Amino acid sequence: RVEVYMDDRWGAVCNKGWNNVAAKISCKLMGYVDGKIIGAPGEFKSCQYKGDNYCVKSSKDYVISELSCKETSKHLTECGATDKLDCSEEMTAIMECTGNGDNSGHSQKIDKSSNTKKPILGQLPLANPYFINCETVPDEFLFSGDPGSIYVGFCEDGCKDDSALVYGDGIYDENSSICKAAIHAGVLDNRGGFVTVKIGYSHKTFGESVSRNIGSIKKSWAKRSFTLSKTIGFHKKLSLE
Repeated sequence: RVEVYMDDRWGAVCNKGWNNVAAKISCKLMGYVDGKIIGAPGEFKSCQYKGDNYCVKSSKDYVISELSCKETSKHLTECGATDKLDCSEEMTAIMECTGNGDNSGHSQKIDKSSNTKKPILGQLPLANPYFINCETVPDEFLFSGDPGSIYVGFCEDGCKDDSALVYGDGIYDENSSICKAAIHAGVLDNRGGFVTVKIGYSHKTFGESVSRNIGSIKKSWAKRSFTLSKTIGFHKKLSLE
């Protein structure tokens, strides 16, 4: 289901005027390669697809209708539309995207000003490292970035025997203890230290294993995942406050 952020809220798109050009623009805005509509413009019940119901629960959930995207359009704001809505619940626009992208919507709300100075390649800046304890997990505010975001943390010592849980094997669920997972992955030992955390996409399943006397737990789908790697030389440049 296609949703856009307008007037301080997320809302659905009515399929009146909805076409493959609009779908392609929407998919590319989320990082995908291409996209196409499912159903036909203005068609009833096209939002019921492969046994799943993507229709809105109320016509009040719509925020925009009658898009008129052209091949030259680069953004939905260039498509012309109306907020005067006359759409039933069964007229919800849905689409199918191809490629790798992020459909969470977070990136679209970040200010990407053209005045931002481009970093010199090979010298991309990282934020100062966070001091994290044995219970810290990546779903907390400090690690709330989109997939691909990279953070450096400094783990306290003694996390091997902590009661915090680890879900996964190499690729970890976002509710796993960062420091304990780092020991499980062989990135750190029980003395703690610097660790690099990379946020990943959702995964359907996370494996279980026993590694370095830490048993991880098998788990099903999670919205985000993360991987860990050693931090080389970072401590020579920065100090924790």
